[in-house]
Amino acid sequence: MKTSKIFWGVLFLSLGIFSLLSYLGINIYYDFDSSITIPVLLVILGLVILFKQNSVKTFFVILAALISAYALFNIFWDGDECYTETSDEISISENSGQGTQTIEMPAGIKEAELSILGAANKINVSGFISDEYLSKINAEKLANLNVNFTVDSSSAKLRVEPSESVAHKFHKKYFNDFDLYLNEKPEWNIIFKSGANETNLDLRKLKVKNIKIKTAASDVDLYIGKKQNLTNIDLKLAAMDIVIHIPKSAGCLINGDFIFVDKNLPGFTKDESGTYTSANFSESSQKININLHGTIADFSIEYY
Repeated sequence: MKTSKIFWGVLFLSLGIFSLLSYLGINIYYDFDSSITIPVLLVILGLVILFKQNSVKTFFVILAALISAYALFNIFWDGDECYTETSDEISISENSGQGTQTIEMPAGIKEAELSILGAANKINVSGFISDEYLSKINAEKLANLNVNFTVDSSSAKLRVEPSESVAHKFHKKYFNDFDLYLNEKPEWNIIFKSGANETNLDLRKLKVKNIKIKTAASDVDLYIGKKQNLTNIDLKLAAMDIVIHIPKSAGCLINGDFIFVDKNLPGFTKDESGTYTSANFSESSQKININLHGTIADFSIEYY
């Protein structure tokens, strides 16, 4: 049998087994780190080419397929739990064509965290001014979302994900289309872990301290505003396009691993360590630090 058929057969078989195990509640998630996994995979593929013995070559092909399948599975599936206690849970019915949900603004909130999980979404996130609400969601097109909300004395956590029924019916092409508005007053941490999305994160009105995006097969537009002096962005990307829009006055520094990444970084210079730095970084009062681990992706910085 040709090694290419063995590779693709093992890859799809492994993806099916991993998905079935997760569906049955068996958590096999491990945090995927492209800085380690991708070099190991390249070494194995090199060994496949070098060895001529069929038995040895077949072994390395199977190993490469297993590693590839597990890496892809971990990109789309996340076993992390942001929190376990839920003080308020809202669910929008699967059968509703359209729905709006608001969460009241707790007193004394200075910091807030948003987590968006799931796949096959069309998502718009932006800021709004309100003394009454922490967030507002407008959902339509068979939207079926679980919104979990927890709060302590000075911080709040908001988690948005497809309900269990929609997640299990993903193969039937359920699609979540929603707009999410966040209160501008707290300092926000944004966590986005998903796949196969079309996402617009317009954070220009928000004070955003940290952004974590882990996604694949998606299109992402991310806008950073001028309200935060330091914003840290951590990206793990595969087979996707992402454009980050930053103010002209902001200084930007980019580190990471770029495996088959097409970069468009106007005005940046690259040093010997592989770090990209904007021309105004040293004198700018606003700093944006980007840590990127990506493979087969288009990555652009645009100024506004």
